[in-house]
Amino acid sequence: MPSFEDLYHLRLKSLGDAVTDWTETIKKLKTLAKDADDGMLAKAKGADWRGKNAGVTKPFIEKTAKEFHDAITEATSFRNILRDAHDALKIAKEDLKDLVHEARTQGLTVSAEGVVDVKRTHSSDSANPPNGSQAKIDAMVAKIEAVLNKAASVDTEAAWALKTLSDDSYNFSTTKYDSLDSANKIKKQEAVADAKKAAKLAEKLTNERVARNPDDLKALKTLLHEHAQDPDFDVTFYKTLGQEKALKFYAHVSLDSTGMHEKTRLDLVHAIQTDMGTMLGVATDKDTKGHLDATWIDGMLRAGRKGIDVSDIAGYDKKIYGYQALSSIIRHGDYSDSDLLTAVGRDMVAMDRKDPGVWTRNAPSNMNMALNLDKKGGKGFDPITGLMEAFSHSPEASTEFFNEPVRADTNGDGIVTKDDKPVTDYDSNYDGKVNSADKRPMSMVDYILDRSESMDPRDQTAGGEPRPAVTAAGNALEAASTGRVPGDDDAPLMRHNEAMSNVAERIVEKIGHSPELVSGREPGEPGPLGTLSKNFGNITADYMADVQMTMENGEKLIKPFGYPAEFDKADLKLFLGAVAQDPQAYGAITQSQQAFTTSLVHDIIKERGEHVLPATIEHAVWSGGEVAGIMTEARAEAIYDRHTAKNDNFNSAVADNAKWSNRIWDMAGSKYIEMIPVGGDLIQWFKEDTIEAAAERAERDTTDEARKESTT
Repeated sequence: MPSFEDLYHLRLKSLGDAVTDWTETIKKLKTLAKDADDGMLAKAKGADWRGKNAGVTKPFIEKTAKEFHDAITEATSFRNILRDAHDALKIAKEDLKDLVHEARTQGLTVSAEGVVDVKRTHSSDSANPPNGSQAKIDAMVAKIEAVLNKAASVDTEAAWALKTLSDDSYNFSTTKYDSLDSANKIKKQEAVADAKKAAKLAEKLTNERVARNPDDLKALKTLLHEHAQDPDFDVTFYKTLGQEKALKFYAHVSLDSTGMHEKTRLDLVHAIQTDMGTMLGVATDKDTKGHLDATWIDGMLRAGRKGIDVSDIAGYDKKIYGYQALSSIIRHGDYSDSDLLTAVGRDMVAMDRKDPGVWTRNAPSNMNMALNLDKKGGKGFDPITGLMEAFSHSPEASTEFFNEPVRADTNGDGIVTKDDKPVTDYDSNYDGKVNSADKRPMSMVDYILDRSESMDPRDQTAGGEPRPAVTAAGNALEAASTGRVPGDDDAPLMRHNEAMSNVAERIVEKIGHSPELVSGREPGEPGPLGTLSKNFGNITADYMADVQMTMENGEKLIKPFGYPAEFDKADLKLFLGAVAQDPQAYGAITQSQQAFTTSLVHDIIKERGEHVLPATIEHAVWSGGEVAGIMTEARAEAIYDRHTAKNDNFNSAVADNAKWSNRIWDMAGSKYIEMIPVGGDLIQWFKEDTIEAAAERAERDTTDEARKESTT
């Protein structure tokens, strides 16, 4: 999809010139064709050909004359496609500029990168939009995305049409496109035909095994890869094959290929896994015309709960469940605008909660066999791992999922949906008892963090994570609370909405009540969720404004970035003390705290100038100092009490997490760019200075020597 900048500044002159040039070319070709018809071809038809000339020369002349007409057809098609693309992109560009103007009339701004925000005055000290403005922001974002999507469709359709016209290196194309719409109709017809062909190949491979049909496997891989982003193909493929057959197909080819462990077949099936995920994301996207709707998704839930007999591949009485196959497919694809992941997650968790051992009871005993062919993320037999991987790549869906309660099949229809009631017999206030004081239902955050990792030993892969289920859960929770894909170092901070903040609050509350889940009970033995410390550190860094507001905000100097997360101060301190014993978490929090506190002080001085009171500055730095103090104690405990890390680990981690200083300055310090003529350069200086200060503080942060000497 073209970016906002691409479309807003799109130069259409060269495309318009190309249309003019092709029009002139058509005129010239028509003249040449007429000359050929009236001259060379007419003479050839009127001549009395004999011998070899009759069978060779005359057909050659006729073919040559025809090529002129084919050239006209091809040139006309080129011109028509370029003309319609030019006109459509021109309209899209104008629509985008109209939306920017409309945004201004609504008190909104649209940045050069297309970021929509509330228009602020220089005196504004809030990073949070005024009440009621978020709805206007969301509506404007939706309008802009619709224009960008339309431009992307035009670009894709035109590229396909131009490619088909150029496929033959030796002959002019006889394909006639009167318009971009006519080309798109042909494209759709071909995509539908290819999808039905692909579905037949999938059924054949399911029934006849991979080893006997290597050519069919290659052909299917090629079809899926060529059409992975084609909505018409994707929807038709899944509708034609159906939910049960799609899952059965993937289960069979993945187990079959990994059981043989032959590299060529493994690579082909891995490509199929990736493309099936991409296709399912496109096919269930609500913006896709004719997308797989709620009824189809309900059918997928029922298919997910059904057992798939794999005894012909894995041995007598072996089976897996549809959800195990599906969870490997959904690791790939974008499900941001799809209801699939949340629906699947809701039902899969209910099935897992009712019978945690269901996934391994009759699973293949061949340890080479796997459903997931990715290098990381486990073998795929624990479907919750794949589900969490999917959520980590689709933050919006992850946020929605983790705001849900865990439900049971209370209406007895065989699947769990929003129509079913939440599970309430749970210690929701974390006091160690289940009683009338527990007012909240079990949340998805609770379930995923409480869940046993008994599947992990079965799920480990050579070169993969030692605890894939826990790792995937941490990434999904980070995506849900921050709105970013974990590991995307270039991603800016996303303004928090209420649902995102709810996830962060629940995490802090849960770990704050039981910090040993992260830090462990005994020295040298991390807790069952210790692996998630880095994710929790990133979440804390993302919510630094809210963290410091919780510590101290008497003068209301600190404003949240979006919807505020309301942490309990006692829970937050215990949470930070446990999480920051991990060097990477410590590094992220330290960089974020240093940058946020520094930007806050600069903000106050800039706004109030010489009238600023020392007490105001003291209030501004107090909360940051309290966070820094907790960091120091957590670091000391990790080094000198628990012996889980060394000073160098913490110092290196601060340097590794410089991105957090940049993110915080981009968020909290962005107003300076408008207020100061050289704001961009100044902000860069602030960033570099803050990163250096954080590193220097980390070097000094070794705690008192007496304690060190007495415990080492």
